[in-house]
Amino acid sequence: MARSGEFGEPVILDVDGFDVRISNPRRPYFSARGETKLDLAEYYRSVGPGIVRALRERPCMLHRFPDGVDGEKVHQKRLPRGAPPWVETVRLHFPRWGLHADELCVTRLADVIWAVQMSTVEFHPWNSRRADTEVPDEWRIDLDPMPDAPYAAVRRSARVAQEVLAELGAVGWPKTSGGKGLHIYVRIAPEYGFGDVRRAALAFAREVERRLPDDITTTWWRKDRPPDAVFVDYNQNARDHTIAAAYSVRGTPQGRVSAPLRWDEIDDAEPDDFTIATMPARFAELGDLHEGIDDAVFSIAPLLEWAERDERAGAAPPEELSETEPHAAPTLARPRTRRAAGASTSSATAARSRPNSPTGKVSTARAARGDRPVFAYIASLPEAERGIAEAVDTLAANTLPTLTRSVKWGMAYYGVGNGWCFSCGSIDGVVSVMFINGTALDPVPPVKPVAMGRATRGIQLRTLSDLDAEQLAAWMRQATSVPGIGRG
Repeated sequence: MARSGEFGEPVILDVDGFDVRISNPRRPYFSARGETKLDLAEYYRSVGPGIVRALRERPCMLHRFPDGVDGEKVHQKRLPRGAPPWVETVRLHFPRWGLHADELCVTRLADVIWAVQMSTVEFHPWNSRRADTEVPDEWRIDLDPMPDAPYAAVRRSARVAQEVLAELGAVGWPKTSGGKGLHIYVRIAPEYGFGDVRRAALAFAREVERRLPDDITTTWWRKDRPPDAVFVDYNQNARDHTIAAAYSVRGTPQGRVSAPLRWDEIDDAEPDDFTIATMPARFAELGDLHEGIDDAVFSIAPLLEWAERDERAGAAPPEELSETEPHAAPTLARPRTRRAAGASTSSATAARSRPNSPTGKVSTARAARGDRPVFAYIASLPEAERGIAEAVDTLAANTLPTLTRSVKWGMAYYGVGNGWCFSCGSIDGVVSVMFINGTALDPVPPVKPVAMGRATRGIQLRTLSDLDAEQLAAWMRQATSVPGIGRG
């Protein structure tokens, strides 16, 4: 924590008639050139109409960097504490956790600057609005290069995407991602749910892939994609999947920006051209290049016809994500009870009747301490569960720098020091993450397992989309830092 006055005395910014206090205004945020927290606030003021248009009335996840972008990143769904009364929110329901979250809902520039005061660097809005959060009005085309893909391939992909959009009669609004890719946004009529929009996005992606097969992939699993391909990530249209908004700064030392582009800039623009140092002058000269997006509304009905055509020809529909359409039941199944003792059943049926949570020894993996046994256990899982377990393991490693691993009772155990705090194992196609003293966590994880400790609580993951990284990381930190939660 900064000492009082270490990074300057607080300043008050008048943001369109709203006073916003910026504490520690001289705290360095971007190490490449030394821009500060106050510089970040002034950047967002300089592009005010653009960032507000990109965020207006949308639930917004915040990526916060309390110590600058070289420090820890905090993914925050819920509005940080201490918001002034004029900051608005939208309530979202997350059935997989049985929880609600009141997320920031930007209606004015002062909301953005207040979020900067709370150490927000990146703004990641939903593709739906507060009036009906379950019906998207934005289709997002994410051109995401694999590690060996040259930026020239991203440019070629954008050009083909532009060509297909023109044939559909849709207007695409391109921007840099702030990383190595490009995004193209299309304003759509709010007529369909997330599942249909994602299905339409896949049909579009397949058409682009057909026209540019040497550069494009739509392969679902990352490990199966060519390392030099550009993935058209249709999954960014799923519920609760977000990407950085137009004009959002990214958490890089250079302070790169996700910058709107003209189509005639695609062939020459480089991601490093657009930073908090260069964007204010660009915005002053060009204005908001996405200003007309709300006037160019497209219906995805033709894309859904493409999807039906492709599926009739044998193409698979999108891999199932446990996204929640309105009024759907929660995706977290509660543990099933065992078959009564003495009931007649075949061994195959008995195996299927096991509870969907770790109970006793859940695999034949031998007990062993260390990283390699855990990696071997994860590698032994079926493909779908393996991807989920790998994601949990990666999240644990990123969240807990002093992480220790072990295989016990046929599953992976994780802890810090001498205490084992949570486990990750797979049964019947479901990956369960269980916290040994989960009843002490806040909020308490929703699943109570069978035949484990009375205080054990956790979650069940059927697909990668069930993994709420922000919440799971928060539980991991609690379980390893609060006395009495993690134990050996």
